[in-house]
Amino acid sequence: MYGEKTNELFRTMNLFGTNDLASIEVLREEIREQKEAIKRGYDKDGNEINADEILPWGEDEFIVCKEGIFHWDWEIEDYEYYGQVNGYVQKKIVTMLKYVDMNFDSEYIHLNRGTSYLLDGEYISYDDQNQPMIMLAIKALGCVPISIPYDREKVQISQVDFAVVNLLDIEEIE
Repeated sequence: MYGEKTNELFRTMNLFGTNDLASIEVLREEIREQKEAIKRGYDKDGNEINADEILPWGEDEFIVCKEGIFHWDWEIEDYEYYGQVNGYVQKKIVTMLKYVDMNFDSEYIHLNRGTSYLLDGEYISYDDQNQPMIMLAIKALGCVPISIPYDREKVQISQVDFAVVNLLDIEEIE
């Protein structure tokens, strides 16, 4: 998460620099502003709002900030500390640009548009006419990898940064 003020906040899957990360306090200020706007019925610019509940950034995700990794907790209505970032690893992901349906023997697999998978590998295979085609081995978290043909119109390959978290830090807090 990046930005020094609530109206500048943005998130990205690529690391621009750890010194430039947003502070968790900016995210908390965003929540305070949302709560005040709900009470008043209009935002800080004077525009009427119809919202009746707050909308936290990354509600179902982990957010990397200057102070560490945080997760939204609805019970306390605040960002809860999850752990420190111990490093970053760059990986490639495959994002579905269109719905992809495939049959593997008796198994039917449906990949939804907009979903992303970790790129586990690439290799060349040959079709029935002995023509080479690029295959992508993709993997969802906790699943067995599957291979799909690479088609630029159906999939996009991009690079993202994954934060490395030490789970021992979390146990020490609890």
